[in-house]
Amino acid sequence: MRKLLAFLLAFTIAFSATGYMDSYAAASVSAEVNALVEIGMLVGDGNGVTREYTQKEMTRLTAAISILKLRGLYDDANFVDKDEVKWAEGKNIMAYLKANPNLGFIGDERGRFGPYNNISEQSYYKVLLETLGYKQDGAGVSGDFSWNATFKFAASIGL
Repeated sequence: MRKLLAFLLAFTIAFSATGYMDSYAAASVSAEVNALVEIGMLVGDGNGVTREYTQKEMTRLTAAISILKLRGLYDDANFVDKDEVKWAEGKNIMAYLKANPNLGFIGDERGRFGPYNNISEQSYYKVLLETLGYKQDGAGVSGDFSWNATFKFAASIGL
């Protein structure tokens, strides 16, 4: 299970950090991508997992969905009839994340999630670290790493 999680995390990091990298686009037809499609980690954007889909930068909402899937919480974030209305699904996921800040996706100082803003590499690493059970220092919380040391801490544990 740890090897699968490590593979999925590495894949997701690569997906979020590469943007329009041609070498990643070539992987869109690879066995690894097909395996992620088969287990439901990649579903595409209405046209399936295409070359164009694999070249897109990950948004905060897409990143949130991938983390929910990695943690086995994706179905909890949606109603049974989620497939009937696509936009409602996005609202449900955002509401779930708001109700569960322990998942690492918090809003900005104005309480906005910014679902279509691209997620920064540092923000995604922070969420991955929290997914692995580490905690960020915060107001009244003595965690494992500070925001400014996110990359250093991630490197220290092999990410």
